[in-house]
Parts: sequence; C-alpha cells; structure tokens
Amino acid sequence: MAIIKQKGVRALQLKYFFVSSLVGFIGGGQVFFLTFNISIPPILICLFAMYPLVVWYAIVRYRLMDIRVAVTSAGLFMAVYLVALGVPFYFYNTGHPFPALLLAVVLATIAPVIYAGLRKRAEDSLLKEERAY
Repeated sequence: MAIIKQKGVRALQLKYFFVSSLVGFIGGGQVFFLTFNISIPPILICLFAMYPLVVWYAIVRYRLMDIRVAVTSAGLFMAVYLVALGVPFYFYNTGHPFPALLLAVVLATIAPVIYAGLRKRAEDSLLKEERAY
C-alpha cells in the first residue's frame, strides 16, 4: 500500500525494492521444490543473482539509501573488527597463547561498544545538514 501512496522518486525507490525482493524470492524459492524431490529445471535460479544487482541499481540511481553512510559504516565495522580479531591472532602466532586469549575476550567485549560509538559519530557528522532541517 505504501507504493500506491508515494509519488516521485520515493515511489520509484519502493518499486525497485519490491520488484527486486520479488525476483529474489522467486529465484531462491525454486530450491524449495528440489528439497521435496519435485524435479523442475532450475531455470529461475538465476533470478536470485539479480536481486543484489537491482537493489544496487536502485541505491545508485534513485538514492534508495545514503551510500555514504553505508560505506562509512562498513569501513568502520571492518576497521574495528580487524583490530579486535587481528591483535589476538598476532599474539597467538608469536607464541603468546594466554595473552591472546585474554585480549580476545576483552576486545570481543568492547568492540561492539566502540563500533556503535564510532558509527553514531560518523552518522551525525555525515547527516548533520539533513538533520538540521
């Protein structure tokens, strides 16, 4: 119902999202029949791969989401967890298993808090102008 009420770019965004979800569901849903030994040719399975492509097109062309925020969040996530997982592995590979275990527990505990704080700061700075109005 939201698609009918919307106009302009927002309607296009919702249509692309709905169509891509439907295409992905149809393509992936074809595997359901194979689990019950219902033989059908897997022609539509290629539609499953179309889902991310259509969503990507909607994101880039019609700004389905603010890509700056998504890329920044992904970059922060990779950086925080690279440190949180990489430091204990480094200590373990250098022959210090007990400090590696302690670091793994401590970093695994505080990494989500650090990531959430950094993500909030990054979103606030990126969306400062949009939140002003």
